[in-house]
Amino acid sequence: MSTINFKIDYNSVKTTNPEMGSEALARKSRYILENKLVFDDPVILRVGLYARLSVEDGDNEISDSIATQLAIGAGFFALNPELIHVKTYIDDGYSGLDFDRPDFQNMMDDLKTGLINCVVVKDVSRAGRNYKALGTFLSETIRDMGVRFFSILDEYDSAEDEDGLPKLSVILQTVLDQKFSEDISKKVSSSIRAKTELGEFLPAAGSIPYGFLRDAVNVTYKVDEETAPVVLKIYSMRSERASISAVTNYLNDEGVPSPGKLRYLRGMSSDEKLKDSKWSRSTVRKILTDITYIGHRVHGRKQKETFHLPKKATDSDKWIIIENAHPAIVPPDLFYVVQGVNEEENNKQANQGKRQDVDIDYREIFKDEIFCADCGEPMIGKKNTARANSQSASFIYYECSRYLNSDRRNCKSHYIKGEAIASEITAQLLSFAETVLSKDFTKNVIEPLKIELVVIRKQVLDTRAQASKAQDAFAENFENYIDGKISKEQFSQNAIPIRENMKRLEKEEREQRQVMDAMDAKMDLYKEWIKLLREFQKTAELSGKIMDAFVEKVVIATGQHIFVEYSFNDFKSKAF
Repeated sequence: MSTINFKIDYNSVKTTNPEMGSEALARKSRYILENKLVFDDPVILRVGLYARLSVEDGDNEISDSIATQLAIGAGFFALNPELIHVKTYIDDGYSGLDFDRPDFQNMMDDLKTGLINCVVVKDVSRAGRNYKALGTFLSETIRDMGVRFFSILDEYDSAEDEDGLPKLSVILQTVLDQKFSEDISKKVSSSIRAKTELGEFLPAAGSIPYGFLRDAVNVTYKVDEETAPVVLKIYSMRSERASISAVTNYLNDEGVPSPGKLRYLRGMSSDEKLKDSKWSRSTVRKILTDITYIGHRVHGRKQKETFHLPKKATDSDKWIIIENAHPAIVPPDLFYVVQGVNEEENNKQANQGKRQDVDIDYREIFKDEIFCADCGEPMIGKKNTARANSQSASFIYYECSRYLNSDRRNCKSHYIKGEAIASEITAQLLSFAETVLSKDFTKNVIEPLKIELVVIRKQVLDTRAQASKAQDAFAENFENYIDGKISKEQFSQNAIPIRENMKRLEKEEREQRQVMDAMDAKMDLYKEWIKLLREFQKTAELSGKIMDAFVEKVVIATGQHIFVEYSFNDFKSKAF
């Protein structure tokens, strides 16, 4: 195994240019991919460089900036030419307290497919700040996938781990990082709000509205000369009463890169889904109502209650608006003309006559569980509202979101009524209820599981007792050495088998507890099933609670064919 050099001259790493390093790395990565310089040889390290920045985690915008991370990565690759840098992954504005980050997930997908077999980060906190999750990632996920992991500033190489466990210094650092994040999140949130009200805070580059660029030096937005004319064109068309669909079609027909595609082209994201993303009506509508384009900066549209929860949309009265904070792209008179057009259109839709409401709003029951079979995108629930004097009733129906957002140009409608989906799920769940509430289920599933739990709990207690004896033996050996009863050499010689036995028992107990915890969770699940299904059998009415408990995903295919993925599918195949 070759020796890895971590000794970069960090003083030579310049961070004045926020885009520094990204273009060069992106060009190199694209060259490697396009020329298929990816090898099946497991000895060759095909590297993914991962960078992450989150001001809310307390990251320093200079020393932890994306540009700095990429520059340090470039220096690391220069010192270690045997590493093949294949791809760069960037999550700008995402917290490290969980792994729910777009490019981190893309990186994991590439690790699974073998595109890369090595990950490099500036420091461990870039990968994550949750010590439990990160500890599992380093000690289990990375090891099980046969992946090598380098943390440059920590001088950490996963190949040097002992017994499959990361070095103690790395583990301790992640513990400190999480505590730091929990602590600093509250302080940073207060600090950010204070700076925001003074106009001294800038969000991450990924949060800057389309048409602008981040000007960190002057703490403001600057006009993006490439995209600002597009914003003006959108407003101009709308002022002439073009529909939002017409504006969206124009942008796609002219080949104007969408905001998502532009992020991909500029190397700000490596998410392949963005490569061919199109303009959508929702994106155009958002641009047409945003006061950012007349020079006012808006903060707080989305906020999180605590550091570990995702952000949620907030009411406009809670926004912080800094007027005349940056150059305007749209003249105010044009902006307000467009707002008038928007209001007229909204009023027209509202004044089409009183409509009937639906008996059951399936959108509240199905939530985000309906998907298109062809493109995999979510299906959008819409309401067909009948007039008050109509003989036909209002109803909820679903169509593919990609089909709708591309103005019916991409994918297919897959139109289907919510009632049809509900009927299919209800029938299948009632059948499953008969199975779970039967005596056979208790005899063949519940009772055997109870017996297995008794056995595994006894095994855990026995192993714990053996471990306690091993610890006593180690203590006795140490006391004999301290009392001068045995020599240092004898102490060391005695300690070797005792330690090996302690490690074995610790591993054995850990594995037994994992089995026991899984069994306990399964028993709790079955009890919850029985409780919910008894209620459902009486009413035969779907609810959000029933959907959450039993339905993973509903897929709608051509011809209104319904495929339901249940949480109990695997269970049924094994138990019956």
